[in-house]
Amino acid sequence: MNRATYELWVRDPATNLRTVLIDDYKELRFSPKVNNYAGFSFSIHQSSSHVADIDYKDRLEIVRRVTNPLTETETRQNFGHIVLAKERTLDQSGIPSEYITFSGLGYIAYLASRVILPPSATDSSGAITMTATSGDSTFSTSSSITLYSGDLVTPASPSTQARVVKFTVTGTSFSTTEAFTAGVTTQTFTITRAQSRKADSADDVMKAYVRDCLTAATDTTRNLSFFSVASDAGADSSIEWSSRYQNLLSELREISDAASTDFDVVAQTDGTLQFTTYYPQLGTDRRETNTLGNAPVIFAIERDNIAEQRWFKSGLQMVEQGSNAIYVGGQGNGAQRTITQRLAPQSILTWERWEKFVDARDAQDATQLSDRADSKIEEMSGVDTGVSFRALSSESTIWGVHYNLGDLVTVRIWREGISFNDQITTIEAWVDGAGNEIVRPIVGSEMPRFDRRFNRLKRNDERLGVID
Repeated sequence: MNRATYELWVRDPATNLRTVLIDDYKELRFSPKVNNYAGFSFSIHQSSSHVADIDYKDRLEIVRRVTNPLTETETRQNFGHIVLAKERTLDQSGIPSEYITFSGLGYIAYLASRVILPPSATDSSGAITMTATSGDSTFSTSSSITLYSGDLVTPASPSTQARVVKFTVTGTSFSTTEAFTAGVTTQTFTITRAQSRKADSADDVMKAYVRDCLTAATDTTRNLSFFSVASDAGADSSIEWSSRYQNLLSELREISDAASTDFDVVAQTDGTLQFTTYYPQLGTDRRETNTLGNAPVIFAIERDNIAEQRWFKSGLQMVEQGSNAIYVGGQGNGAQRTITQRLAPQSILTWERWEKFVDARDAQDATQLSDRADSKIEEMSGVDTGVSFRALSSESTIWGVHYNLGDLVTVRIWREGISFNDQITTIEAWVDGAGNEIVRPIVGSEMPRFDRRFNRLKRNDERLGVID
């Protein structure tokens, strides 16, 4: 069976140009993922001249070439990463190893480098300057902005009276509290939105947030000169989304989970990077049951294209980060705050009851709060189910020729009588210096690592011990 060939290129982030071809590495590991951090590591001998060619923040591009044995056409895959770490181990005597290991994350990590900021007071889309008359029940400054003065609240000082002011801008409602000075009939206020809000197709909402953070930020020091965003496509269904000081990558993943769009950061021919979305998913439907006429990809022991199979169903992620019994808090304070509850009965029956509170103060009314609660319980009560295996190349299952990251495929679980149909969410690859390759696809969820969770809980206990 034909074997893939690899090239490792260093690209200068300042010029976007390839500078060095690394051809003397000992071993290479990398793991492209859907909508998530990809990682890489490779080892190189300390005497290699290339050690000095690699620096932090450099980009490492893994080029994989593979040939279709039937058509003899070559497929070229490019996996881009950021160099973030250098490691050298010492033995018990303090003698360093002969090899240095470089590692880092895929280009999607640039999305994790920013948080979503609310619009600033200098941003006309986020701030409104209004002239209001104390005591008026309603007043308007333009046809698209309507302001409502609400009930009196506790004054900030004896010389002022505060009113809760609600206003609507192009269909989206907000509220704030402003102080009217006693005896002054007319005052001017600037109200800034507390949330960065988007209403569009899900794929274009993602792009709007990325532009706000990486290419068209009000604070231009946040923008990356080598980064761009693909044009809006309006492919997915419409959603409304609010965010404030949330990590950009985490928020994009939540939008993706709530919609039907995957995303990635892709290197362009000139070396620049572009944020791109994929609807209805990254990849192609190659399930045994697909009705699109695509050649199916079926992994099964009896087809001699699979080994070391592992199937799992895990509630670890749900217990640590999710919940099957949530209390969702809307607007209001203290005892006056609106709280709604949602349960996932089947999950509770299987895993016991795990409660969590969800802050949804930005929900403007009972309908939005109810919708948020429905979507959150579905998102948070899910469990991880998947299968991983070592893939064996066959005439119909060669990575890069017959299947790719993001494809929907079929895996037959040996002796379980299960046909598992899901997306390839991760591909773990290992290559030695001679070019021998091991490929391990993960279909469905990635198995949560208990040891990581145990260590995290242990660190939390240690912090609590310090506090006590």
